[in-house]
Amino acid sequence: MSQRQLRMRRPDLENLENLTLPPGYQVRTYREGDEAAWASIINASFGEDKWNAERCRNDLTSRPQSDPEGTVLCSTSRRACGNSLRMATVGG
Repeated sequence: MSQRQLRMRRPDLENLENLTLPPGYQVRTYREGDEAAWASIINASFGEDKWNAERCRNDLTSRPQSDPEGTVLCSTSRRACGNSLRMATVGG
């Protein structure tokens, strides 16, 4: 049985409120090399240990729909703690 992912959709980026983060947190776009941290976030989110850096590269960042500038990671000085992924629609 396949699992359905949470999908958040927004028609545009107009009228967004300013983001205020707690002290010690930062948000930035994806950079090559973030895959291990990203896998750790996914594993913690689902209580599994099925993701690693290689799977993130194969299943997420190397896909044609992948949008690195639309992929955001939140972190503290110690570790990555959240992410948001934007995948482009391919073929319509």
